[in-house]
Amino acid sequence: MRQYDMKAAPGEKTVIELKVTDQTSIRVLVIEGKEPGKTLVVTAGVHGCEYIGMEALRQLGQELEPENISGRLILIPVVNEAGFYAGARQVNPFDGKNLNREFPGKEDGTVTQRIAKVLEQEIYPVADFLMDLHGGDVNEKATPFVYFPYETEEAVRDQARGGAASLSLPYRVRSSAKNGFYSWAAQCGIPALLLERGGQGMWSEREIEAYKENVLELMAHLKMIEMKKMSQKNRKRSVSPITWKHQNVVSGIRRSKKLVRSSKKVNFWDN
Repeated sequence: MRQYDMKAAPGEKTVIELKVTDQTSIRVLVIEGKEPGKTLVVTAGVHGCEYIGMEALRQLGQELEPENISGRLILIPVVNEAGFYAGARQVNPFDGKNLNREFPGKEDGTVTQRIAKVLEQEIYPVADFLMDLHGGDVNEKATPFVYFPYETEEAVRDQARGGAASLSLPYRVRSSAKNGFYSWAAQCGIPALLLERGGQGMWSEREIEAYKENVLELMAHLKMIEMKKMSQKNRKRSVSPITWKHQNVVSGIRRSKKLVRSSKKVNFWDN
């Protein structure tokens, strides 16, 4: 049963805090366009040391104006706040579990399992499309690519693949995963994608701008905004027809810097 109304007044932004436990919550920014349209959910920080998507969504939350959007954009820059503050690689330090392996969630489970349940309960029902941004953890370095779900209903698969094709990423990889945030969403009938770029606990302005561009590209694909078409040269260079397999992929990242963590709670919507 849903506890929150994931909306803002037309032409407004609002922050909603989804309570998981007394110590754990998920902070959400809702940007409500003046005109009706699709609802796109974009998340980051499922893994606490993958910073590129977190910073990209923080910046987009400040930069995007509701009057320029049709529909509703829901941004969650840090899904796993405990992992972020602890600098924990891939897991939530409260229970040692990887959120991207804990779907479907459990109301009476561990903290991570409860986070999964809250996301299913509050986020899935309002999403027309879901995009989950990852950044290569401290033990990884990834060539930019996008996973799209393959073992799901045909209509969901086709919509997800169409969304993936709209993004300026070098590779598209079909995935058979079913127990992650985006992959379980697909099993629930929601077109969803998982993007990867960067890694080693680092980020660069170039990578952040690239993720912001990817979000805008998907918004344009969903007719939420108008966006100038990019040249074909900057579009995807190839399609990978392989099924999902976890591996570290080398990329050519050179200029990067660390996102500073603090024990003090961060308001991701501050300048």
